[in-house]
Amino acid sequence: MSNQTTTLTASLALRESRTPAPVQYNRSQAAPLPHAHAPMAPLGHAISDQIRDLPIREQISAILTDRARFLGEYPSRRVLSERIERLVTAYTELRAMGFQITDVTSFGLKHARALLENWKQRELSRKTIYNRWSTLRSWTLALNKHGMLGSIDEFWPDFSANVRDRTGGRQLTAQKLQERSDYLRAQRDKTHYFVDRLAREAGMVREDALQIELNAAHGIVQGYELLRCGHGGGAKVYKDMARHQVLFAEMVDFMQQRNRTSLCWTGLDIEDAVTKYKDRLVYVGRVLFPKNAEKTGQQGGEE
Repeated sequence: MSNQTTTLTASLALRESRTPAPVQYNRSQAAPLPHAHAPMAPLGHAISDQIRDLPIREQISAILTDRARFLGEYPSRRVLSERIERLVTAYTELRAMGFQITDVTSFGLKHARALLENWKQRELSRKTIYNRWSTLRSWTLALNKHGMLGSIDEFWPDFSANVRDRTGGRQLTAQKLQERSDYLRAQRDKTHYFVDRLAREAGMVREDALQIELNAAHGIVQGYELLRCGHGGGAKVYKDMARHQVLFAEMVDFMQQRNRTSLCWTGLDIEDAVTKYKDRLVYVGRVLFPKNAEKTGQQGGEE
């Protein structure tokens, strides 16, 4: 028993020593610098040193695979391949813009800003830009650069304000919104139901709603007014949330039944979770409102 305890203690200590500490960013101070990111904590050092001389695609693959193992996730080969391809596309765009990147871990704020400006100039749809930005946010977490990239609204203030006009979306009637909400609530997995209501009634961004933690939800049920979502510099605080106590109480029960520490599906990163939510609303729209199927689910409360 003594030998087993010693071995277990040593194993835990070794794992803790290899776990990189998150790097927090002050984006307002970092932006003007030539290299707009803080030094990165090792992934650990071993994987960083081993992959630097590999092609960009192989570097990305190694980092995503290492992060998945660290988180205990097991994405399918298809899902992993799609994530890699999206990031390879981003680095290819950066090279075309004149950035000579040979080490993918050097990705910083100046690169993210350049990509966003390029997408705007090319007049990509806002849905496409949103998805690509979400990919970059997930990537910075894989690089251990926590808080470096916040919501796209922080970098493009009128993004959400004008998205409906630019995409041609039309508001669902109150009756249809209630019908959709009732349909989502009747399902075994009520995650979509809660995100939909939080987006419409509390004005929350979908990715923020998915990141609501159980303890934070408990606080709202107890009467707290402020709700904090996310971590580090990318965290966002929502005010006047106590008026949604009934909804949060229902959500707390659901999270406890599912043994979740946050509203997001276990094993999914935020990018994939938002995609899953949007795809579900598209499906629900086709079932309930077939005439408007092409527009359903692009934005909370829209067709």
